[in-house]
Amino acid sequence: MSFLPNATLASGEPRMIYTYREVITGFAARLTPEEVEAMESLDGFIQANPEREHYASTTYTPTFLSLKGKPSNTLWYDSSMGAGQIIGVIDSGINPYHPSFNDHGMAPAPLKWSGKCYWRNARICNNKLLGAVAFRYRVYSNPYDNDGHGTHVASTAAGNFVNNANVIGQAAGGGASLWHGPTCSSCYL
Repeated sequence: MSFLPNATLASGEPRMIYTYREVITGFAARLTPEEVEAMESLDGFIQANPEREHYASTTYTPTFLSLKGKPSNTLWYDSSMGAGQIIGVIDSGINPYHPSFNDHGMAPAPLKWSGKCYWRNARICNNKLLGAVAFRYRVYSNPYDNDGHGTHVASTAAGNFVNNANVIGQAAGGGASLWHGPTCSSCYL
């Protein structure tokens, strides 16, 4: 707080958004360029970076992760195809209605699971998609994926095979994962 010109903005909103103490020491705050410039002369100041919005994008994920190739020499094969693993994905959200997250034939969640599901009253989370929570400015919000990237990553990590997989109605194929990567029908998200 000693770096901030005052604790609140003229609107009454707090300037401080986040404080970081675990891996790095720092903070995120609402500041004008002039306030940041004044802060640069203070003892202990290291660096300031303006907020920038980044758009998630990925291509060739299975190849990049060494999931494709001869079964005997892939990470996927070496990991027993992820059987019984709980996978946490931090990304743009998840589309719980996607067929990759159907729990048909899945065993119940492991006893060690103690997570939360935003959609707890609607029974959207199931034996495949165990939980989903979003964090935005320290408030729980809807984790539905409006971007598609989080669903892509989650389905690559632990999605089911989907018959007639396609991309926006094009390039329909046989039984495959939507994102052309191996999937884990015995993994949990």
